[in-house]
Amino acid sequence: MGAQYSGFNLLCTDGRELGVYESVSDSGRLLPPGIYGLSNHLLDTPWPKVQRAKSQLAQAIGNLPDETALLELLRDDSVPGDDELPRTGVSLEWERPLSSAFIATGDYGTRSSTVIRIAADGSANFREWTWRPDGSAGSEVAYEFQIDSGVR
Repeated sequence: MGAQYSGFNLLCTDGRELGVYESVSDSGRLLPPGIYGLSNHLLDTPWPKVQRAKSQLAQAIGNLPDETALLELLRDDSVPGDDELPRTGVSLEWERPLSSAFIATGDYGTRSSTVIRIAADGSANFREWTWRPDGSAGSEVAYEFQIDSGVR
């Protein structure tokens, strides 16, 4: 079914388990507890921005419920050296800006950043920031809700 669309990744949870479906490989699986990274390719593709974000996430978790460090890692616009850039098939001039976690090129870039936290008791927090084409802040929304996994 995924082959009918441009490549995408889908994360799903019932509040207890997390699964991923990758349309490029047309496969899905449940993920064991851990820290994962997802960019514009498969889960945990070892691109510098994914590896850096996973490392930053491992540190940011210790600061929760303060989400400042989470937002900082999502806004990370650092670019690795040319020798570390992935080779995704675009020109070097495009590979550079695309190699950061946060992209702001005017015509293409990060348009939203989302943090979803789910506690063991099913309480959930959803927070999302939108970004303008120049990378400046747009709007922000936040919601709190309860996930009922149906498991008693």
